[in-house]
Amino acid sequence: DAADCLFAWMSVDPIAVASLGQVYQAKLHDGRLVAVKIQRPDGTQLLCTDTISFKLVWAILDKLRTYTTNNELPKGLVMEIVDRVARDMTNELDYVLEARNAKLFEESLEFLGFVKTPDIVEEFLTDR
Repeated sequence: DAADCLFAWMSVDPIAVASLGQVYQAKLHDGRLVAVKIQRPDGTQLLCTDTISFKLVWAILDKLRTYTTNNELPKGLVMEIVDRVARDMTNELDYVLEARNAKLFEESLEFLGFVKTPDIVEEFLTDR
């Protein structure tokens, strides 16, 4: 088992879950306790499916609303929002980028003296 090679111990069940990933507790061979964030194998597929579904449904609604007088949203606005969310969610799938952004976030708030992000164990960091 790959987890046995990397960790002295790893929880069987996740300690936290999100839509695109799960977090497990583990112990490194040097004794440090760590959180291991693992991307769901179908994370990219879920994101693509959700994006296509939103675009399809909104395209139909956008077409239907041309036949009504209640056009409160500017044409194309929701599609722009869906595209923006999909781009941002794609970035959420890149754990190397997430680690870099966490460090930048911590550094940007260093002046407060109490903001801390988790330490990254670089030798275990991958994009997934």
